[in-house]
Amino acid sequence: MDWMARATSIVGGAMVLLRRGAAPKSQATGQSPTIPEARKQGIMTLKMPTAKGWVGDHKPTAAPGLKVNAFARDLIHPRWIEVLPNGDVLVAEALQLSGIVSILFCGIIMAHYTTHNLSEETEDFSRRFFKTMAFGCESFV
Repeated sequence: MDWMARATSIVGGAMVLLRRGAAPKSQATGQSPTIPEARKQGIMTLKMPTAKGWVGDHKPTAAPGLKVNAFARDLIHPRWIEVLPNGDVLVAEALQLSGIVSILFCGIIMAHYTTHNLSEETEDFSRRFFKTMAFGCESFV
């Protein structure tokens, strides 16, 4: 074993021992857990939640007087939920696509619903505004 591997294993082992030494003496589990006092950490830890879907007809428990419904089922990677003015719900799903592509298709679908609700003046302004924005974006590309 070369000196770099030996030094790495020594430093790694020392870090594990230091971490175990700072661990609380009792587990914070059960009906009445003893929660240890907070202590300042040198390196912040980040605990990310794990997303898991609903299995079968199982739904989360809602507060009294509220109801939980599934907007869509069998989605692989849902990213955005957009509620349209008429109450329809759009769900953008990211399947190996960038967020920009998802937003683009969401905008195309939204245009179908919104153009009929605009005045002629607003529709003309919107058309000119987005043409100007498109020209500006193409200039950067």
